[in-house]
Amino acid sequence: MAWTTPTGDTRHPKFYYLSTALPRRCGIATYTADLTKAVEGAVGPDSYRLIALSDQPEGYDYTGPVDFEVRENRLDDYAQAAEYVNFSSADVLSLQHEFGIYGGQAGSHILELLDRLKKPVVSTLHTVERSPSSQRREVLQAVCQRSQRIVVMNPIAVDMLESTYGADRDKIAVIHHGVPDVPFLDPAYYKDTLAIADRTLLLTFGLLHPGKGIEVAIRALPKVVERHPEIVYIVLGATHPAVKRQSGESYRISLERLVSHLGLDNHVHFVNRFLNAQELYEFILASDIYLTPYLAEDQMTSGTLAYAVGMGKAVVSTPYWHAKALLADGRGVLVDFNDTDAMSQAVVDLLDNDAKRHAMRKKAYKFARDMVWSECGKRYADVFEQAVVAFHAIPRSGSRPPTIRPSALPEVKLDHLIRMTDDTGLLRYSAWGIPDRRYGYATIDAARGLVVMVRYNRLFRDATSETLMDRYLSFLSFAQRADGTFESIMRYDRTFEPHDDTAAVRAHCLWALGYCVARATQPRVQAVARQLFEQAMRDFHPEDVRDTAMGLLGLLSYLDRYDGATEVRKRAVVLSERLTAAYEAHANDQWRWFSDRIEVGDARIAEACIRSSMVLERPRNKEVGLSALSFLTEIVDRGEYLDLIGNDGWLQRGGDKPVFSQQPIDAGGFVEAYLTARQATGLPTYTPLALKAFWWFLGTNRLMTPVYDFATGACYDGLNPEGVNQNQGAEATTAFLLAILALLQHRSIPANKGTEQQ
Repeated sequence: MAWTTPTGDTRHPKFYYLSTALPRRCGIATYTADLTKAVEGAVGPDSYRLIALSDQPEGYDYTGPVDFEVRENRLDDYAQAAEYVNFSSADVLSLQHEFGIYGGQAGSHILELLDRLKKPVVSTLHTVERSPSSQRREVLQAVCQRSQRIVVMNPIAVDMLESTYGADRDKIAVIHHGVPDVPFLDPAYYKDTLAIADRTLLLTFGLLHPGKGIEVAIRALPKVVERHPEIVYIVLGATHPAVKRQSGESYRISLERLVSHLGLDNHVHFVNRFLNAQELYEFILASDIYLTPYLAEDQMTSGTLAYAVGMGKAVVSTPYWHAKALLADGRGVLVDFNDTDAMSQAVVDLLDNDAKRHAMRKKAYKFARDMVWSECGKRYADVFEQAVVAFHAIPRSGSRPPTIRPSALPEVKLDHLIRMTDDTGLLRYSAWGIPDRRYGYATIDAARGLVVMVRYNRLFRDATSETLMDRYLSFLSFAQRADGTFESIMRYDRTFEPHDDTAAVRAHCLWALGYCVARATQPRVQAVARQLFEQAMRDFHPEDVRDTAMGLLGLLSYLDRYDGATEVRKRAVVLSERLTAAYEAHANDQWRWFSDRIEVGDARIAEACIRSSMVLERPRNKEVGLSALSFLTEIVDRGEYLDLIGNDGWLQRGGDKPVFSQQPIDAGGFVEAYLTARQATGLPTYTPLALKAFWWFLGTNRLMTPVYDFATGACYDGLNPEGVNQNQGAEATTAFLLAILALLQHRSIPANKGTEQQ
């Protein structure tokens, strides 16, 4: 097959496939390996190369033609991969999309590649959800918008993409999951090979994880065994690597214990390994009935089910989306989720009725002739060609609006934070980057460090962030008193200094713990944070407006996770009303603020007001928060840079603004306040302001001097008349990390003129 290119040349087309790649144990990798060969069969040899996604630093010893490796959590790798494809001879990028294989929140790192790509894109969507989270919806919408063609494997997905994600229906092609082209044979033909010639074989295969519902099939077996004592149920496949990293073999062990409890040891066997294609085919072809007892309907594609149907197997399945599509019109039997009696009855009925079972097999096999890989390869080749035509039909200007991409931000370096963290917690100070143990640890620093690690872990999912997260949370647990308040300062000998002013400390801890409850991905971390949070919230009645705001931010985060928590909601309403009352008591046309003084980090007060308007649905809070933030901006915005309020007496009503010492925590507070305003209003004018606040760290400030150390990942403590404060303490470094991670959560940020960084 040859293509005529837009320039009039005739040649064989070439494609790049972006996917996980074998030998990585991943269903997407297996699918892509089969797909590339199928398309190659349609268009000619040497038609493809691979860009492989890696989930481990050392990569893999790939079996296919991998030209480029993308480390899933390294944002700059995505930008480099786009450049690599742009300068290649590839005609199309085939993107295999599954949320779990790309870095960033909801896999948002892939958008960095798509934004930079100058080639046609065909995106194969392995998962489409009916009720996605807002982040997943936004990411998949962006993938669809940036793709010239979209491939789904289930007709149900077409309406869902159009209604839920706003995808252009004309872009979407339905190409069923490919299956191997094997002859229609009696199972007995292969049973000798497996030494089960006298047994009736029930089979489930694929990477093992709790969503497979294998326990449902096992519980259905006793009634089947009563009728057919010759049956054997084989569960084929290794535990999913992600599940194994998280919880080891606990699921498989629970299944084995269930088998023993039910007395089924002679009827259930687990094959705990990753099989090659030939071994897998032999097991499927030898099976009499294939079982897919999945626990939920939102499974848009199942490669294992496709293989079973394609090889002409009788199937008993729960009614998830792919099963509904493939097993319609008598091509299989559907039973309700978790209904062991119905599954038993369906299996017995098929085993008792050979004619019915064989008729079902024939229907499935005949239907799947259009699903064999050679047919899929032809369909994909046609879709690739359509994508090229569509891509070159779109007029393109020579320039794009100026943007700042997250890949243009500094690399997120934890080096200094790790250096400042020991087995106890986060040390307060460091001189010239060397931790100074004389000053011990601050509980507020541990709180900030906890939020940093939760954000970092959501973006990068690495072991280091989990270790530090545990350490900071453990510190907060140890620092909490019986009455819910917290100790403030711990000496290096692990004893606490006497300290009575606990309101600010408790407010910051509530902020961090609420954020952890809402955003941490580890259930154990959420459980501990929730316990500490609920104890800290008791009798929390702050007098200072700053403590009110920080505590309120924690309550609002908690409500993000548990919207129905009535006591938390009542307390949040009280605190939000306290903020608006403070504003109304102090503000006039010349001074739109909550008190008679503005201190470091006070942008958080405006942020808390704006956030409360979204979570508690209080429009007045939004008006107050935006007005106060606008007032702060008028004070600090100097066009080219933000000139922050110094801590030399702070800014008093009617007084002059001190300009030294400016604090990193203030710049970081502005970043998050502006991003919150952007989220609340939808106005793009706030994102350049967020960037301008961030560039303060990098040298776009009064002294045009970087406060951030690019080499070590440390941040200096302040901006003084003579330059930067040489202390690189925990407060400053966490302020920088909180700011850059907040920006990375907002992937594509419009640039302010003059702020483009090289």
